[in-house]
Amino acid sequence: MISEYISFGNITLKLNLPEKTVGRNLYAGFFCDERKPDFELNFSFNDCLPEPEKNHICLNTEESVVEINQNRCLCFYKNRSSEGFYAVRKQSAGSSVIDVLLDSSIRDRLWTRIVLNTIGIEDIAVQSGGIVFHSSFIERKGSAVLFTGPCSIGKSTQARLWNEYKGTPVINGDKTYIYIDDDTVYASGLPFSGSSGICENRAMPLDFIVRLEKAKKNDVKNLSPKEAFFTVMDSSYVPYGLGAKASEIAALITQKCKICSFACLPDETAVDALDDFFEKENAEC
Repeated sequence: MISEYISFGNITLKLNLPEKTVGRNLYAGFFCDERKPDFELNFSFNDCLPEPEKNHICLNTEESVVEINQNRCLCFYKNRSSEGFYAVRKQSAGSSVIDVLLDSSIRDRLWTRIVLNTIGIEDIAVQSGGIVFHSSFIERKGSAVLFTGPCSIGKSTQARLWNEYKGTPVINGDKTYIYIDDDTVYASGLPFSGSSGICENRAMPLDFIVRLEKAKKNDVKNLSPKEAFFTVMDSSYVPYGLGAKASEIAALITQKCKICSFACLPDETAVDALDDFFEKENAEC
């Protein structure tokens, strides 16, 4: 058994693995020295994985099946290329110990990506008082700016434009961990990058969440509290069975950070317009 530790934001995970993973270069910055973990995950290979119980509540997505009952939650990860599951994650209610059973068919090469995909980061985030947020994450003057909105709205494009014209680093191109520590909202990179291939292990105070819209001219405005709350919820990964807690966290985030909508063009003028808005808003605070 090999024990590895990964850390991001205010969370540390201990991974007890049957063997060393391969393909970890992209995520190397998230592995750390031994320290007290918030959650411990035990991985093991199994020749015959359990199946979801037919008499329990089962919720299907493209990649997984979640079984919920009173005492525990099980997540079954699907093989897209064939029938059946390649992993099952089990966690008892209130427990910080998580068991992950891996199908023996993947024993030959235990990829780091497979391990990360099965830790249940969305569940762990909410249980830790935060949320996983679908966004592109840039650093502006030491603080985080998150671009969010529907798929293909231009989150990566706006992040790239800021990097190109303002030199702002892109911390993550797909997902952000948002959490509250000492009454301050923070954004942290996660070991998930989507198609961008960008994921840095850095955390910083969250300054703005920007909901993007496509338009023929640039127009930015603050959102009402109700609009801001639904913006946060719409872009959050809400785990089955944890919706109430995720809503409470989203409400706190809404109260503590600035959230705006930005109807914009995909060019340098959008960067200048939003930068001017940021400067004005921060000057008034």
